[in-house]
Amino acid sequence: MRRLGTLLLALSLIGCKEHAASNGSAIVNAADQTPSWYITDTGIKVIHGDGLDGGVSVEGMWYATSSIKDKQLVDPIAVKISCDRAVHICREFDATISMGILKPDSDDFKISTWDSTQLLAADADEGKCNVTHRLVMDFPSRTVTLTDLPSQVDTAECRMLRDANSYVLHGGQVMLFPSAHYDPLAKKGK
Repeated sequence: MRRLGTLLLALSLIGCKEHAASNGSAIVNAADQTPSWYITDTGIKVIHGDGLDGGVSVEGMWYATSSIKDKQLVDPIAVKISCDRAVHICREFDATISMGILKPDSDDFKISTWDSTQLLAADADEGKCNVTHRLVMDFPSRTVTLTDLPSQVDTAECRMLRDANSYVLHGGQVMLFPSAHYDPLAKKGK
């Protein structure tokens, strides 16, 4: 917990302007800063337990497993995945900030395998290109991966998807610092 507190403090001080006080100490003034996005990453070991008691829940952010620039996610995706053994479903809730717009989404994965070593689940084919998403929770390594598997690649618009893309879930969060002021009573459209 102390490491997380130290990390958050360090992140909050990144890029902040300092003003000299009369006694020579530095004062950080967040109001002088333009809000910027910061990502805290606590690593890929996100699973706690094996879920054999009936459920497992993980949260974090997806990162591409490839180091190729064109395979990277365009925007950060924060997710929470909850799996229920009784109904054989994993539900992923996610939020993406794309061009300053916060967009929530959810997806259901049908569980095909759940034992002491792994959980395997997949969603239905999606879109014109029939992209299936395969979710794997590996309990011994405590990691979660997601693979996009296109099955329809014979049309011009789907050819670019012929290669599978994989992502690994990292613990952590996306943070706007300093916080942007939000006034729910302000006139909309200003």
